[in-house]
Amino acid sequence: MIIPEAAWSRDKTPPPPPCALTATLRVADAASLAGIQSLQGCSNIVVAPGTPAEMPKDVRIAPEAEEGTAGDRAASFQLVSGKKHRKAEPAPAATLRVAAIAPLRQEPASLAAASDTAILSMRPLSYATRYDAMIQRVAARRRVDPLLLHAVIDQESHYRADARSPVGAHGLMQLMPGTARMLNVSASNAEANVDGGARLLRQLHGRFNDFNLTLAAYNAGEGAVRRYGNRIPPYPETQSYVAGVLGRYSRLLAEQAARAR
Repeated sequence: MIIPEAAWSRDKTPPPPPCALTATLRVADAASLAGIQSLQGCSNIVVAPGTPAEMPKDVRIAPEAEEGTAGDRAASFQLVSGKKHRKAEPAPAATLRVAAIAPLRQEPASLAAASDTAILSMRPLSYATRYDAMIQRVAARRRVDPLLLHAVIDQESHYRADARSPVGAHGLMQLMPGTARMLNVSASNAEANVDGGARLLRQLHGRFNDFNLTLAAYNAGEGAVRRYGNRIPPYPETQSYVAGVLGRYSRLLAEQAARAR
């Protein structure tokens, strides 16, 4: 029987929807489920972080907490709202961790031992854009390799802040309207757009701990990657997207390696 919405008391909250899971879901931490209403009533969810033995051997650095330090959150709040929450102090260099480095097999040997601070200071050597300083700022705030952000932005929008896709994705990192609302950013603001995209990459990398799947989920959605057994979906667009970002990223790394020789 379906109870009309009007029959619910204003003081009571409707029950969560039926659990959509058909098997046990393992997540690294309970925070991964925050805001996912369709899973609120599920009892077959196990919180169990992966062990080192279970992690892919070719992933270089796993992410820290998705939202970073208190200073990071304050900087993000000010970026999105335009208001000063509190003064954001930069994290000490020793605590910087890069969240989404490419698999080791993609990295030139001369860069494999690069420090986090050195990685976060990298920018393309073969070209310059008006957004270089901003991208580096976001990369340091979100602990994401700036060359990865450049590769994604180049693939997504070719550095056009006004780019808009036929399905409504907008900005440098082509955020969908729903994604921008979820991340609480303005997709029309260049820095907020990149900040939101970097946060999304961190979140996806934290859930998949695999560079290729992170890019596939960014393009096709996390649900599509899950539906195909945690593999890159067989969509030509998504497979081309992953290869395109990896190709751009590899070229940017090769430039850094050539300079380091």
